[in-house]
Amino acid sequence: MEEDFDAVDIFSVLTSMLRTERSLYGILRNFPIEARAAVMLQHQINNSWMIALLHTSLTQPDSVVINIPYPDEMVDVPVLATAAQIQTAITPNVTVDADAGDCAICQESVGIMTKINRCGHGFHDACIQSWFTRSVRCPVCRWDIRGEE
Repeated sequence: MEEDFDAVDIFSVLTSMLRTERSLYGILRNFPIEARAAVMLQHQINNSWMIALLHTSLTQPDSVVINIPYPDEMVDVPVLATAAQIQTAITPNVTVDADAGDCAICQESVGIMTKINRCGHGFHDACIQSWFTRSVRCPVCRWDIRGEE
């Protein structure tokens, strides 16, 4: 009877792995190609370890010892906004007064700015577009532009 219980648990693990893969592939479409390749490589390594552990638990149920190697360094995975998210979050070509202040990114005066809709902070269009290639947050208040309004 206990063997049936173990088989159900293993089936649940495999089912969960497949569901996770569907989600992962959907999310990876938004990643840059270099980051996508790194995440997929690590995902394949993790799946190999999981299948090896499942095999060991089936073939040697009383002697499962889990020794999972932990990498010396963790790899950063950039999470960037899509072009559609950026376009939804900003209003380009907003004319401002001469005393409106400076662009918080380049520290130069702003005449025509691109404004982040949610928080109202404005920047040169080239500055904020460049910023969004590295970050999903407003450079001033840290609001995540991917968030819902």
